[in-house]
Amino acid sequence: MSLSASGLARAARHIAGLLLLLSSAVLLLVNGAFETPLVWSFLCPLTFALGLALLGVARPLALAWVVYVTGFLLFIKVRLIADDVSPLPPQFEYVIRLDELMFGGHLPTLVLQDRLYELGSPSWAILALVVVYVSYAIVPHLLALIVTLRNSLADLWRYIAASMICYHAAIAVAIAAPTAPPWMAGQEGYTRHIFRVTYDVIVDADPATYVGTYPIVDGNSVAAMPSLHMAIAVISGYGLVMALPGTGLVGVAYPILMGLALVALGEHYVIDILAGLLLAVLAWRMTGSVYLKRLRASREATGLDPRRRRPPPERLS
Repeated sequence: MSLSASGLARAARHIAGLLLLLSSAVLLLVNGAFETPLVWSFLCPLTFALGLALLGVARPLALAWVVYVTGFLLFIKVRLIADDVSPLPPQFEYVIRLDELMFGGHLPTLVLQDRLYELGSPSWAILALVVVYVSYAIVPHLLALIVTLRNSLADLWRYIAASMICYHAAIAVAIAAPTAPPWMAGQEGYTRHIFRVTYDVIVDADPATYVGTYPIVDGNSVAAMPSLHMAIAVISGYGLVMALPGTGLVGVAYPILMGLALVALGEHYVIDILAGLLLAVLAWRMTGSVYLKRLRASREATGLDPRRRRPPPERLS
């Protein structure tokens, strides 16, 4: 069987497109891990856009994904320097006091670690929570892809907009009021020792892996308020239910497990979790209002608005 010249050209174009998408992913990781030259930041969305073009992705859909990648790139670049540009030193005490106020003088992180974690021999429950915590690096982007494949372009834009609101609002708060997580408070003597369980578990498994990826998965250790992990987990839950109706139980369970993981692993206080939850709900409702207004305007323009009354039928003379 012989291949036509056009078939070979199409295959070569698709391979080049996939290689460009891979290059953009590598550039995204590098930009998130290091303070790279500005040209490297431009190269990331540029290679991504060229890759989509070579793969033949429709322009409106390609634009949505370029906005998503560019917005996420901007977030990780600003996150790297947020603690340096903040006018305030890291805050420790107010989140501790709020958690103690809510839980009768106890810190839930200490309670959970006392019951669930022993250094050097993590339980299956702890290992499962570490997997949930690490899934933050994959699940939101996977959900964007699922929404792309299952839903309308308008739904994808809503998911992107809500995600970007959470990413950038959280980093704005981190600049205005940098807040330390529980594990750091333990190190600095504000509480008794709190383990950073994910660090302990992964370093014990493979020290080189964690040291190499630490800047990417962390970026800024004093950006605990609000919990972006929680906010994005909630947005992912909304996206899952929007893309796959009938998955409401999973859509609710995922952010609940994420919240439990964040507290038990020493990454966030409960007050951080509640703030992240509030941010996500507000972002989703805000984007939903815009989405519904545009949908209603579109229906009215095409005469498809179900609220509009049909004109009475003409009488026969």
